[in-house]
Amino acid sequence: MTFATTVRAPAAPKKPVTMTVHGIERTDEYAWLRAENWQAVFRDTTLLDPEIRTQLEAENAYQQALMAVTGDLQKTLFAEMKCRIKEDDSSVPVKDEELTQAAEITGGQFYKAASSGDLSDVYNDIKERIEPALKLPEPERIELTIRYLSVGLLLMLLAVALGFWWLGGIN
Repeated sequence: MTFATTVRAPAAPKKPVTMTVHGIERTDEYAWLRAENWQAVFRDTTLLDPEIRTQLEAENAYQQALMAVTGDLQKTLFAEMKCRIKEDDSSVPVKDEELTQAAEITGGQFYKAASSGDLSDVYNDIKERIEPALKLPEPERIELTIRYLSVGLLLMLLAVALGFWWLGGIN
């Protein structure tokens, strides 16, 4: 008896769904595995359709059974990768002096935030600095109705005059 005969892959049942998109008809036999409420499922996994959950759990169990023979190798590889990574909570190094210099050259200001509270303060400060620049002056209101009415009346009189000239007057 081999490993392949002891562990069998779960077969998802085929439930054909035919759809037409851009005039092309296609049938998806596994469309039922796509939860309509997938975004809500990310927030609350209990919302997942029990039939989909059962299929996913069977596939996960199959994958774990297949990979079980590599458990020691996985632990060895993980330990090796972990020892090559410096474990600390430091962030990406930032060259404050160069960023300050760039801010001065461009007429801006250098900000540094070590926490989310500091970052919130930075955003508020930036907002206060740019908000006045974003406010546009109130536009001058010009009444155009009289001008358009005058032009329209002149064009109408011109049309009447040209009509009389063309037809030779009133008979």
